[in-house]
Amino acid sequence: MATDLLGRLVFKAASSTEKLEELQAGLTAPTSISSTDMGYIFFIAGAIVVILLLAGLINWRRRRRRAHKGWSSITNSQAIWEVLSKAVARQAHFSLDIYEATRTVNFKGTLNSLSENAQLVLNLSETPSAEADFTDLPGVIHINFRPAVKEPTEHYQFATKVATFQFVKENDWRLAQILLPIPKVITSAQRRNFLRLEPSGQFAFECSLHEVPEGNILDIEALETVCSGEIMDISIGGAQLKLTKNITLRETQRFVGIMVLPTHDLNVDLSESTLVLLLQLLSQEYVQQSSSTGQTGYNAIRLRFLGRYLKDKAQQVWTYRGLTQTALEDLSYWMQAYQRYQIKKRLHMMPPPDSHRPPNMFPSQPPKRPPLRGE
Repeated sequence: MATDLLGRLVFKAASSTEKLEELQAGLTAPTSISSTDMGYIFFIAGAIVVILLLAGLINWRRRRRRAHKGWSSITNSQAIWEVLSKAVARQAHFSLDIYEATRTVNFKGTLNSLSENAQLVLNLSETPSAEADFTDLPGVIHINFRPAVKEPTEHYQFATKVATFQFVKENDWRLAQILLPIPKVITSAQRRNFLRLEPSGQFAFECSLHEVPEGNILDIEALETVCSGEIMDISIGGAQLKLTKNITLRETQRFVGIMVLPTHDLNVDLSESTLVLLLQLLSQEYVQQSSSTGQTGYNAIRLRFLGRYLKDKAQQVWTYRGLTQTALEDLSYWMQAYQRYQIKKRLHMMPPPDSHRPPNMFPSQPPKRPPLRGE
């Protein structure tokens, strides 16, 4: 009995364990996927990864091409030293824009020398106040010089920080100098990447000039208006304005300029068609015109672009960002689109080529009849 009873117990336990294992295996058994389905899954996943990688590469190349179009970078230290040495030897002219919090200070002059401690020495054409201190402020320097008489002018620029601002005595003259560190990257470009355009017709637009506020612009419509006028011509560096009223402006006066670029029929995608710029007056003149009623005229001013305000979409304020290499890319894209439109318009207005054969202006004479015998 004991043996039989023990055997039964062992048998029942074994049966329960086997059934429990079968039940667990049935609950945890993975769903079977055929090899064909797995191949499809891997193919679709691989295609998605490839598409994402290609899209990222195309976007990166487009941004890089747009940011550096017309520019070439020099990163070799020896090449940079040779360029600056050549510029110093030619007493190259420079323009240095130093960016402060709410304004841009511009200096002009010539390159003096390359110091032993790897600094570029600049001689200023105008002496600032002795209290001026621009040390460690960011800036962009533009260098223009001609290597030889018959060679084209070379143009370079690089971003830097002012290392030292000093006064030196030279030939009983108090000379102002700025010392800059030798840059690690400089860019070279043509004098004008884009031609100066004269917008007209449906693409003519105006620019309004306003007083420069302190700090950010909370509302561009609340700015105090000085004057406004029609854009006569415009380039990446500045514009010429035909004022709607006679007004006398101060020399080198600065304004906030607001212009809205017309984009209808231009097929151009701009991140911001409303440009809010910091402008500086270069010159003002009265242009006389002759008409049937007598002598008339208008005030024309030339303005230079010093920087740009960009709108912070989160805080809804316009913040001054200075003038960088890509600050006016919206304007450059608009100018390229306007050029393409003008070219297409001229081609469309040209008469179609005449496919007919032009008339013979010098028709050949028929051959003379040979004289008959006896004549």
